[in-house]
Amino acid sequence: MSDEPARLAEGMTAVPRERQRAENHVCEHGGCGLRAPFGFARPKQKPHWFCLAHRADGDLYL
Repeated sequence: MSDEPARLAEGMTAVPRERQRAENHVCEHGGCGLRAPFGFARPKQKPHWFCLAHRADGDLYL
């Protein structure tokens, strides 16, 4: 490995740091409120988010 910084491929641009953020989604199951890392959506639709316990509810949105 070298000490040179990695270079992006031609035509690619770096994302500014202020746009690099992690979004914390909340489970959409009624009354749950846990963190929801599982997103379900059809192409070109807004995703619906569910926690591990309610992940099966996301199948309705596929």
